Amino acid sequence: MKEQLESNILTKYAAGLMEAEELRKLEDWLKQNPQFKTTLALIQQNVRAMKMQTQFATK
Repeated sequence: MKEQLESNILTKYAAGLMEAEELRKLEDWLKQNPQFKTTLALIQQNVRAMKMQTQFATK
């Protein structure tokens, strides 16, 4: 359950949906848990790919 919540937070970040305070907390959390930086990078890559697919599908 904890991993799922962490993943949701990272997905929210990758999608650009975080408020400034949430972003600050996430950055602090990442400093304490650097092992999740790779996970965040993968999520960001997936979000970018989904956005590109959506753009091509609407053309």
